[in-house]
Formats: sequence, C-alpha cells, structure tokens
Amino acid sequence: MVLVTQNGRKCQIELYDSKVAICELKSSCFQQASNYHDLGIVMASGPNWKEQRSVTLSILRDMGMGRNVLAGRIQDEVAQYLTCLSNLDGKPADIRLLTNMSVANVLFSVVVGQRFEYDDPTFKRVVGLINYNFTHALGVGPAILNMYPMLHYLPGDLFKTALILKNRKELGEIFVLHFRDLKGRKEYNDSNMDSLIARYVFEKNKRKRSGQPTYLDDRNLAKVIEDLLGAGIETTSTTINWFILYTLHHPEVQEKIFKEINSEIGTERAPTMMDKNKLKYLNATIMEAQRMGNVSPMGVTHLCPRDTTFKGFKIPKGTHVIGNMSSIFSDKQVWGEDADNFRPERFIDDKGNLKHFEEFTPFSMGKRACPGEALANMELFIRISSMCQRFQFLAPDPLNPPEIIEVMSISRSPGPFEVRVVERQ
Repeated sequence: MVLVTQNGRKCQIELYDSKVAICELKSSCFQQASNYHDLGIVMASGPNWKEQRSVTLSILRDMGMGRNVLAGRIQDEVAQYLTCLSNLDGKPADIRLLTNMSVANVLFSVVVGQRFEYDDPTFKRVVGLINYNFTHALGVGPAILNMYPMLHYLPGDLFKTALILKNRKELGEIFVLHFRDLKGRKEYNDSNMDSLIARYVFEKNKRKRSGQPTYLDDRNLAKVIEDLLGAGIETTSTTINWFILYTLHHPEVQEKIFKEINSEIGTERAPTMMDKNKLKYLNATIMEAQRMGNVSPMGVTHLCPRDTTFKGFKIPKGTHVIGNMSSIFSDKQVWGEDADNFRPERFIDDKGNLKHFEEFTPFSMGKRACPGEALANMELFIRISSMCQRFQFLAPDPLNPPEIIEVMSISRSPGPFEVRVVERQ
C-alpha cells in the first residue's frame, strides 16, 4: 500500500494483484494544526529525522537495549505484573489495562529512570493521555476532517481533534518540564545519566557548547518521548493481548508452551533472555500472535527520495509511502492455505528450528523500522514466558471462548474480553 500526499490532488488507485495501493490525498488538517509536525522520529524527515533517530538509538543501546542490563528492568517489572495477576484469584477479569500499565512502566523506567506504582496519579494520567490519542487519532472525527477539511473551521471541538492536540501538548509539558527535573536536576553530567531524558539533554547541551549545529531541542524531545511511548506501549501490550486471546481459543498451544518451559528450564526460576534459544515453540507462538494480531497494519510512513516508477505507476519524489502489512501477513503464497488460522507450527521447520520469513515484518521495514524493536522483542519473550510458566489462561466459559473482534485505530487491537488467570500447581 502506498499513501501519497502530493500537490493537494486527490486520487486513489489500487493494485490488488501486486498487493499495492497508491493514493494521493490532501494533507490532513489535523496534521497541519499540530505543533509537532516534522518533529521526533515517526513524522519527521530529512536531517532532523536522521539526528533524532540516530541519537535515540544510540541512547537506547547505551542504556542496554538488547542486553541483560535492560532485561533486568523488564524482569523486575514482570514480577510486579505477575503478582497483580495472581491477586485476581482466578476470577474472570479484563486484564488489558493492567497489561498496558505494566508495559508502560518498562518504558517509563527507560525514559525517566524509574518505575511508578500503578496508582500513581501522574503515571495514570500519562498512560490515559497516550491511550486516548492512540485509540482516537484515526477515529471517525479525524477521518471526516481529512475528507472535508472545511469542517475544521466549525466552532467548538465537534470532532474531538482539538482534544487530541491538547493531550499532546500536555504530554510534552509533563515529560519535558516535570520529569526532566524529577530529582531536582536542571543540568546533566556523566554521573546522572540514568534516563533517556537525561542523556538527550546532556547530548543537546554538549553539541551546543561545542558550536555543533543540532536539531536536538525540547520540542523534538517531547515528540521523541511521545513516539516511543505511544508506539512502544500500545504495540507490545496489544501483542500480549492478542497472544492471550488466541491461546484461549487454542488451549493446546498453552500446554505445549508449558511443557517446553518445564522441560527446558523448569519452574524453579524465572525465564531469562539466556533461555530464548531453548524455547522454540514459545517463540513461534509469539511470532504467530504478531502475524495474526497485525498490530501495525500500515507500518510507518516512508518518504520516496526520488521519482520512481512501479508497476507502471509514477511515484514522485517526496511521496509518502506506507506498507500494507495486512496484505503481507495474510498472503497464502507465503504462509500457506491456512494463513487465516492461528498455527504457530508454520514458524518451525522439519528439524524443529525456527523458520525466518523475509515477509515477517511486525516492526515495519527499512530505515523507518521501529527503533525499539530489540526492546519490544526482549519484553515479549520475558513477559510471555514468565506468564506461561506460572499461569494458565482460561476462558470464563470453556465452551464459548471470547469472540475474536478487532478494533481499528492507529493500531489493530482486540475488543474487550475477560480471562481467568489460574496459578499452575
């Protein structure tokens, strides 16, 4: 799928045989009204985007992304999450919000250098703002305004887009103004680099002192934080929710995972990243949940760097291009005739090893791929392996598991459902 914004013209061409769609749409008035246009990682382009992405990736790597130092933070948070699940006493409950807040805490520990109690008012407010914007940004209101931009000038906030922009401003103020001085520090040095905010501000100040041109500033920092939290919280927690929902429909998959965990590492200690290569069936199930859940059905926007012709269609330089993940993840030529079925075994070869598909791109592709992919993969493995080691996830009515319903916004998430979380004996 290719989303094109060029010269204000509007047209749409769909190429079903090549699984590509090309559209030229007038720029969204929602985007035009935003103070964060062309900032951060997701929507920025050119030199600003390159600097924001490179600095952010460098900070995340220095903080241990993909290494055991960050895995320890995840394990500590997962232990708190498992305790909350245990306190449900096996009663039917909707655990989506709890999962969302627990995943958020991992990212908060990276961004601000500490975790928060689930009832902390600032923490709850930030998670609420992020969730609202993520679930409403592609709602009916913004969609109508995209189609009829003149409606933007109606008085009031009939389509709730002003509220989304207000939320974004509040998020920036909370993080950049409050959390930057969380421990009474206005300047950062080598001795207090315990958060992404601290490291970003330190790098910004260092470049300015040296006279080096830089795009690092508070507005970009606010947008980088919004991008990391918005994408990281939603995609990871939603993937976990899809995992639970699909395994409610396939309890035999849960049992195979538990047998593998019991055989390879036992139940006396919590799983670690050192166990990842041992738990092949668990990894295959996570990958199948990512494929079937298809949390980011359109990936992220890319920018065409030069005039290009594809399948006879001209794509001008400056065109915004979006990949159609839904088409890729449901392609029967890649995944087989049962592509619409949940079957983790498709990711395991005849020798029992994990199969790697070029078409498996849950974190998008190219230079715009999610910068937090390594962190998300670490968290998915540690969290889900720990959950399956300790609990069974059962449908409240074994004969009628919750219906699989999708809710579309920026992400694709399951509708509300309840689950019984039962301690394994």
